[in-house]
Amino acid sequence: MPLKSENQTEKCPKSTLISFILNSIEEFDLAENYDLSCSQYEMIDLIPEDSLFISTKRSRGKDQICLTSSKTTGKCTHKIGFFIGKGNPSNKLCRMFKKNCSLNKKPLVLTETVERLYLKPSTLLR
Repeated sequence: MPLKSENQTEKCPKSTLISFILNSIEEFDLAENYDLSCSQYEMIDLIPEDSLFISTKRSRGKDQICLTSSKTTGKCTHKIGFFIGKGNPSNKLCRMFKKNCSLNKKPLVLTETVERLYLKPSTLLR
């Protein structure tokens, strides 16, 4: 997966939702975007907005930021970025979107091996 480079993603047409997600990653100090190809963005745009979920996955020592169309399979369909620094990736995902993700007024403690946090970006944009 190519890392952020000459910002070629600016050339690719993207939906408002994908642009919102990418801007959220770009503005969050503990995250970085991957430089995806235009065809990868076209594949992501084929997923209906209300079926798109964002989550995290640990891969090759990095906390990946993933898009998927199914939270039941747990598969990371599109890696769009990664978190840097120490800390729980689920908490970082919540902070990146400025959302309180606590469950039943308890602190959020989720790991990718037991349970994974899925946010629906289409509801965050509205």
